[in-house]
Amino acid sequence: MRRFLRTTGDQGVLIGLSHNEAGLLAYSLPGRPTVASAGRYLGDRRSAYDFFPETDLAGPAMTNQPALFIGGGLDTWRRAFHCPDLTMVDSQGPQFVTTAFLR
Repeated sequence: MRRFLRTTGDQGVLIGLSHNEAGLLAYSLPGRPTVASAGRYLGDRRSAYDFFPETDLAGPAMTNQPALFIGGGLDTWRRAFHCPDLTMVDSQGPQFVTTAFLR
């Protein structure tokens, strides 16, 4: 995560599998990086993350942003988002990165 945040600066977004995971990340990570929840796109209910422009993954502010997906598997993220260059960067977690994602 640190490497991703260093290389993307303010442009990168961390995406958790659920609003619970996103909340834990947002609370515990230093520097207050942008964190969002993919729960809505993975069968969970909508959450507060879906109602604010800076964390709504379907909103225009998120279009073509670099993203670090935390947890799940490649198939999980590919079903929910269009990420042509999605690759695993850490198998413990696991974590996947893309230079741009679209909903």
